[in-house]
Amino acid sequence: MMQDIFVGVDVAKDWLDVHHALSGARRIANTTAAARSFAAACAKQGAWVIFEASGGYDRVLRDALETCNVRFSRVNPRQARDFARAMGVIGKTDRVDARILAELGIRLRPATTQPLAAARRALQAQATRRRQLVEIRKQEATRLQQTADRQARADIVSLIAVLDRRIAKVEAQIGDLIKADPELCPWDCPGSVVLARFAWMAVD
Repeated sequence: MMQDIFVGVDVAKDWLDVHHALSGARRIANTTAAARSFAAACAKQGAWVIFEASGGYDRVLRDALETCNVRFSRVNPRQARDFARAMGVIGKTDRVDARILAELGIRLRPATTQPLAAARRALQAQATRRRQLVEIRKQEATRLQQTADRQARADIVSLIAVLDRRIAKVEAQIGDLIKADPELCPWDCPGSVVLARFAWMAVD
C-alpha cells in the first residue's frame, strides 16, 4: 500500500513556500502559472497538499489544486499553530512554516477540503430544500387560519412543529457548510449566526 505524500505550503501574498517530503523546500511565485505548474506536479505524484486559510491569498493555489484534481486540506490557522506549539517548534509570534504543515498532514491527516464548486452545489441544495420547507409551512399556517375543526387544527399544529424542526436542521447544515468554507458566503463575518440563518441568500 502506497503511503500518502504530504506537501506543506506556507502561503504569502507574493509567494508560496513549499515543503515536499521527498524533494525538500523551495519557493515559487503566488501566480496562476506557477501554482498550476506546482499543482500539475502534485497530481502526477498523488500528493496531498496542506495549507492554511489565509484571507484570500490562497485563492490562486486552491484554484490550481482543484483544476488539477489534487487532494488538499485548507486548515484553520489556529489548528496549525496549536499543532506547532504542541510539537515545541513555534513561539507565540512565529509563523507556521511549510515543513510544519506537511508534518501536520502526516500526523493528523486533516479532513480533505471539498472543492468549492461541489461545496456550492451542496449549499444550493440545502438552500432549495429550506425554501421548499418554508413554503410548505406557510401553506399549513394559512390552512390553520382557515380551519375551525379542533382535530384538524391539532394535526396542522403538529405538522407545523415538525416543519419547524426540519427547517432548523437544514439551517444548521447550511451553517456547517459555511463554517467549513467561509468563501461560500459573500459577507465578511464567517461562522456568525447571521451567516447560518441567511446563507440561502448566497447561492443565487
